[in-house]
Amino acid sequence: MRVHDDGDWSTIIVFEGLLTVTNALITWDIPPGTPAGEYRVVYTASGRGLDGRLFPVRGESRAFDVR
Repeated sequence: MRVHDDGDWSTIIVFEGLLTVTNALITWDIPPGTPAGEYRVVYTASGRGLDGRLFPVRGESRAFDVR
């Protein structure tokens, strides 16, 4: 279930690229009132290969608890 996304002020994504590799650093400042529970940060996007074709990209953090 989606709780917050990149449209929320609490979520920050910083991209750093070097030649053909791009890294995404995602920070989520947990807003007051967020229900306690187990959460993950999930990132989905499209990458572009050297041949110009798009391919799916997905990253997922380890689970963490909000108390």
